Amino acid sequence: MIEVAFLNVANADSVVVYNIKSTGAVIDVPKPRLVSNWFRQRDCTHIEYLFLTHSHNDHAPSLPELINFLVDWLKSGTVKYLILPRTYLDKAFVQAQDIERPAGKQYRHALDALEAMLDRRQLIIVPAEQSITTPTMDEVIFQILYPSVLDAVPTKGNENALSLVLQLKYGAFTMLLPADIDGIGLTKLLKRNENLHSHVVKIPHHGAWPRHSEENWRQLLDNSDPELAVLSVGSRNSYEHVKPELFQELWSRQQSPNTRLKKFVCTEVTRTCVFTARIRGQMGSKGLVQRRACGGDITITANKDGSWTFLNEQEHMTYLKSVEMPACLGKADLESQ
Repeated sequence: MIEVAFLNVANADSVVVYNIKSTGAVIDVPKPRLVSNWFRQRDCTHIEYLFLTHSHNDHAPSLPELINFLVDWLKSGTVKYLILPRTYLDKAFVQAQDIERPAGKQYRHALDALEAMLDRRQLIIVPAEQSITTPTMDEVIFQILYPSVLDAVPTKGNENALSLVLQLKYGAFTMLLPADIDGIGLTKLLKRNENLHSHVVKIPHHGAWPRHSEENWRQLLDNSDPELAVLSVGSRNSYEHVKPELFQELWSRQQSPNTRLKKFVCTEVTRTCVFTARIRGQMGSKGLVQRRACGGDITITANKDGSWTFLNEQEHMTYLKSVEMPACLGKADLESQ
């Protein structure tokens, strides 16, 4: 059995995986202390894989912050593979060029520290490319579905189009983790991967719903056909996430006899579950004034036969009683603003 948690990190992403042999994996570390605390509460001291999907700060710490996390973790734990997108280190090298600035010195020091870790064989750095399928982590496999080495340059500066897309496999159980994939990246992912079928899917980009590519988003849901959809989203975000159109799509699929979707759940309450469409239209892009946990740290256990359990489902259902118009219960006003 494995345990997977989508940590409540506001409008950001951080996923942790843990198995009964006290081995862990991490996908994105915007708040390193939360990750450390989560594993230490389980007496887990070995991280087999640490993935950064792309360099945006809602997914990855700066290199100096990452080094601080690694130095602290390595005092009592171990890391085997650090899997990085090329753009992450490219940006670090650019920052380190200007050693006259404090930030430049910090990045130079961080690069030196990372090289020292390599010299001491404390970890192995692997470029994040589609050709890589990780060795088994006690029967847990992470397959990189996108990008490939040919997708090395962001299209028009859109780094989300290069987000690392992973599929976790554990026996018959599968989980799709598409980070912030969108635009041309989502188009390429769908063209190159016929089988995205997964029991659990993290909805990309915190519940965005780009109107110019909504058919791609529907195709992603069609191809993956999840039983559980997870949205990592912050109450106070100023991007109007989760978009009402996405909630409508998920609710329709949950009610349909032709799809497998049993439930969708957000880490935090968003404005769509609190205000009517008319009020949202008057708010501009503002989020809620305060953070409100909903699913919180959304935690599931999964078995090799494909079965899974949403561990904090009862707590989530209890919390929904305090939410004004929960979309996951079909009570939100999803009319156009």
